[in-house]
Amino acid sequence: MEMDPHFKVAKVHLLPIFTARVLRELLVFGSSPRVDDARRALVSISLVDPDCPIRDVFKQAYSVLRRAYPAEYVLINECLCAQVSGVDSVVAYREQAVAGSKADLSIFSPAGHSRGYEIKSRFDRLDRLQAQLRTYQQVFSHSYVVTDHNHVPRVMEDSPASVGVLSVSRDGIQELRPARERLDLIRLDRLFSLLRKEEYLHLIGAKFGAIPKVPNTQIYGVCLQQFQRLDAASAQELVVETLCRRQSRPSREEDQAWRLPRPLRALALTGKLDQSELLRLSYVLEQ
Repeated sequence: MEMDPHFKVAKVHLLPIFTARVLRELLVFGSSPRVDDARRALVSISLVDPDCPIRDVFKQAYSVLRRAYPAEYVLINECLCAQVSGVDSVVAYREQAVAGSKADLSIFSPAGHSRGYEIKSRFDRLDRLQAQLRTYQQVFSHSYVVTDHNHVPRVMEDSPASVGVLSVSRDGIQELRPARERLDLIRLDRLFSLLRKEEYLHLIGAKFGAIPKVPNTQIYGVCLQQFQRLDAASAQELVVETLCRRQSRPSREEDQAWRLPRPLRALALTGKLDQSELLRLSYVLEQ
């Protein structure tokens, strides 16, 4: 495959601006060294003016990344934008701990469904894919692989038929295979491990009427035993409800995350900025 002429610029100067750290710098200081560097790089290839708003730096940088260096962030952002299109509210996490590993992207619906997405850009290896998907299917009701179009044949061959496959190319994102719900594969111990202590204590108390009175060293194991009395569907629903409460968001019309440029959607919806910070950030981006 012929390398895009802007490959190095995208990798070295543009990708680094799509981080929570850069958004925090913009909030605190009104500027960021990495954004300044990206602006200079974009000016050098005649894609922005030196005095353009910061918003335009992100938009043009993302456009170049999609074409020249579609790294993990691009696939995550394209996936999230597509999967929550038309949804009033969404709860999404990046790098969520799952059975000793981390889910690249997870989305939880108040209706009780959970979706886990393993991201495989064209720069990623696929040798661990099967093991990763086994873990996903032990936790999420629906599991997906989001991959660069170059990896599609191998991903389709190496992933179970119940795992959805989404392909990302320059033309956008396409669902090649829908995910099927497999609650029979859920492991309750791994589902339970998604919860924090205060969350599982509340869940057990609400569901079974009381929190077990045992020493702190035993509380996790005893609560897990209680939780394992539930069927997979009920357990899944309770955990999803809990994770939705942990990171609850306003309705789409009121959520400031949706007012930021589309290239920042994944950072805005999965980050730790509150509504007032997101609103301030939207003003900074116009500078």
